[in-house]
Amino acid sequence: MKFMTKFGICALSAALAMSCSFLVGCGEETPQDPTGSGEEQQQPQGKDALLIENMRTEFGYSEDFKTGGAFSVTLKKADGNERVLKESEYTVDSSAVQKGVPGTYSVKVTAEGLETSYPVKVLEKQKWEEDGVLKVFMIGNSFSVDAIAYAYNVAKDLGIKAVFANLAIGGCSIEQHIQYFSEGTNNYDYYLYSDEETWATQHHVAQEELQSDDWDFITIQSNGYSQGYASTYGNVQQLVDIINGWKKPETQIVWHMTWADQSDSKDASFKQLYGQDQMRQYNANVSAVQSEVVEKLGLPVLPCGTAVQNARGSVIGDVLTMDGHHLNSGIGRYVSGLTFVAYFSGKSVEGISWIPDDLKNKTALRAPAVESAMNAVKAPFELTPSKFTK
Repeated sequence: MKFMTKFGICALSAALAMSCSFLVGCGEETPQDPTGSGEEQQQPQGKDALLIENMRTEFGYSEDFKTGGAFSVTLKKADGNERVLKESEYTVDSSAVQKGVPGTYSVKVTAEGLETSYPVKVLEKQKWEEDGVLKVFMIGNSFSVDAIAYAYNVAKDLGIKAVFANLAIGGCSIEQHIQYFSEGTNNYDYYLYSDEETWATQHHVAQEELQSDDWDFITIQSNGYSQGYASTYGNVQQLVDIINGWKKPETQIVWHMTWADQSDSKDASFKQLYGQDQMRQYNANVSAVQSEVVEKLGLPVLPCGTAVQNARGSVIGDVLTMDGHHLNSGIGRYVSGLTFVAYFSGKSVEGISWIPDDLKNKTALRAPAVESAMNAVKAPFELTPSKFTK
């Protein structure tokens, strides 16, 4: 299936905000914690109050308002008792929000005779929204398979029309991609995710698939363990030059920064190259990407590696891989999918409702997964402490 939709120049916007909480008594709003710690504020003495948690704070230009995800309203009584209200027990008035009109609006929540409001922002129109379809093409290996696996599910749940593709060979390095691209080798696995069809087939030629649509973004990446060594980046510009000769002028090339191994990984390369030290590998990845990709080549970075590391510092823990190296089909690929969509769409993923089947009985992990992804998009080269630690 070929997709040929005309596109405008693509630009990335990452003005993303994380979720916050408000505590309100008798219709008066208590200011959000100015430290940003996410800690619950003190309840006004002698007053009932509403606690609003995990609300959406940003919406895309063409996105309809919805609470979604882990949004909750808790009634806190003056006597110290509290309970989470059912959806039928509170009302959310978003009538002030104007879809397609950028700005900040007030959304009201009422329950039990109490009323509070919180601000939501409608973002500026993204370049990819000019034709209404977000199109991303990954060139990689098994790590790109992991990163993109759930991205389409996430985008669809958030109302983002998308076409995602991945051209991969397991363990493929930059040098191998250059060789295969130059020779026109048809040994790639090709994965396509769209509303029309989703499939994976073998024996594809890179140039043909790269020119099959007007992609907004194309990602490239290193193979796993070499990413932390600056000396392995010498041929990246050559790969960029080849892709530039094939792609549309407005398509942006992005570097995909992948993740460090799980601490208990038994992989020989993890031990040999990084002393089986996860933070040593993560810091090496960040340092090499900053110096060789950002500073020398001027490429933007998809920070899946930082999102995974953020998640490891939360209640999720160091359990995101299936074998110490590749992301698992539960929380690992979920975190990377959230990061992928937040980064490329320029929209918040706070309102996500979809969750992988492997996490159906662990929905409490949705909020820290979203937090990890959003924090990585905001700070791609540094770890952000989680407020979900217990």
